[in-house]
Amino acid sequence: MKRYILLFGWLLGASLSFAQTFPTESLLNNGDRSKLINIVVLGDGYTAAQQDQFKTDAQNITNYLFSVTPFKEYKNYFNVDIVKVPSNQSGAKHPATATDVNEPVIPASNPDNYFGSTFDYANIHRLLVPTKNATVASVLASNFPDYDQVLIIVNSTEYGGSGGAYATTSINASAFEIAVHELGHSFSALSDEYWAGDVYARESANMTQQANPSLVKWKNWYGLNSVGVFQHGTSGNQALWYRPHQNCKMRFLGVNFCSVCRESIVEQIHNLASPITGFSPANSATLTANSNLNFALSTLKPVPNTLEITWTLNGNSLVTNNDTYLLNTSSLVSGSNTLVAKVIDKTTLSKSDTHPTTHQYLVSWNIQYTPCPDAIVMASPIDNIPAGTTTKKANKTVKATNKISGNATNVIYRAGQAITLEPGFSAENTTIFTAEVKVNPCN
Repeated sequence: MKRYILLFGWLLGASLSFAQTFPTESLLNNGDRSKLINIVVLGDGYTAAQQDQFKTDAQNITNYLFSVTPFKEYKNYFNVDIVKVPSNQSGAKHPATATDVNEPVIPASNPDNYFGSTFDYANIHRLLVPTKNATVASVLASNFPDYDQVLIIVNSTEYGGSGGAYATTSINASAFEIAVHELGHSFSALSDEYWAGDVYARESANMTQQANPSLVKWKNWYGLNSVGVFQHGTSGNQALWYRPHQNCKMRFLGVNFCSVCRESIVEQIHNLASPITGFSPANSATLTANSNLNFALSTLKPVPNTLEITWTLNGNSLVTNNDTYLLNTSSLVSGSNTLVAKVIDKTTLSKSDTHPTTHQYLVSWNIQYTPCPDAIVMASPIDNIPAGTTTKKANKTVKATNKISGNATNVIYRAGQAITLEPGFSAENTTIFTAEVKVNPCN
């Protein structure tokens, strides 16, 4: 039998705390924290002796999260780390004050846990919330300040959890599903697709008051994968609000995210992490193309890979779906050139109208090119070389009657067919002069 999830996202109260560092461990490491999405997992109600259990619980939830679409496809975009914060006593608080059940559902308890996680928040038994908000913030600031998303696992087998700033779950048998549902709230601001109450009704990616299928925000999905426009209820405020699906993870345990919720998660992934993590050569200065140039991108590829990579030179398309490009000087125009690599995720998990523009990632290089002539004539006195280092290149021939002088002046003449040093040419014995005839003299 399907089970409704009676969990909500809440703004949490603050309490005083002080900075303290704790051991951290990586559960999933895909690379540079500054370029990926960092999930930090905290435990509450785990004593010092129970930290191995906390790590196991966190690893199991992490493994499950990345078996669920679309987190599965974008696993390469994430790092997951744990912070081992010991509580003085095990478990979650339970004041037995909830009004939505006949208390005590479980025995009342008040363990000394680190983040003050408690059931019965707002008089709802299943609403499990870490109440020491400032303590959570302090631990994060001192141990893992570059986090993007927090998940708190509370050491209680009672069913419970919450969304909000910090997604929270117990270690109930349904913990995997609770955690993923609550991350739907916290990570991508999804609404519950069951009726959580009038106070929680709001416009979001998967909740609206727009009933017209051609105008509803998920119109691009309408009629696909069982997506429609479904009333939350037939009377009262419920009748004014609509959801996109009848069987989504934001409504029931044990089912998939609907297409609308998947899209919202994918869009948030791209909000937080660019698929381009690096490139070469550097583009901070104009490049000079004296020879062919190699360009490369480092990218985060979904699985299966849905990235489309397009290389353009001066607005003209060159190649697609290659991480690298060899730029031949024969493709360049004299003067300034612009090479652009554009990356777009062409995933079928998003039909967002803004996706192609909002999540279009570009790298550009400015390239200066002076073409190599077929022939060079070096005449005296205008082309005399009195100092410095100079290379003169021609596709076919170099003819010279000029003079090379000075101390340690270094000159190279290079041609594809012939170099002719005619009467009047001279190179003093204090200079270095080289004449080269070679294939591809301009490279």
